[in-house]
Amino acid sequence: MSAEPTTLTLSSDLLAAVDKVVQEGLARNRDELVESAIRRQLAELRRSALDAEFQHMAGDLDYQSDVHRILKEFAQADLEAFHLEAPECPGGPRRRRLQPQQDREREEQEKAANGGFRTKHSVGLR
Repeated sequence: MSAEPTTLTLSSDLLAAVDKVVQEGLARNRDELVESAIRRQLAELRRSALDAEFQHMAGDLDYQSDVHRILKEFAQADLEAFHLEAPECPGGPRRRRLQPQQDREREEQEKAANGGFRTKHSVGLR
């Protein structure tokens, strides 16, 4: 990113505080500190503008109606996707638990298939 020289006029107490921060090693130089402060302030202004837009939407009854309609339409698909991602969660499909002998056999098969190394399944990290 290119930089362009500019001149700022700061109150003497603010300049002294900036110099102290630089002297303490909390910033490399005045330019870095001022640029960082300006970036933070600009980001805060953008967040405030976004918050104001969301606040406007919160009071818009047509927008709220659309949101509720969309949420209702996608609710079943979301639930199905959740169950596919987390099958052992309450209410979701459950995997059949293998018997201890079958667990040991599967572990040995996985170990053999992985060059003698245990897999996440064989160490119980399901």
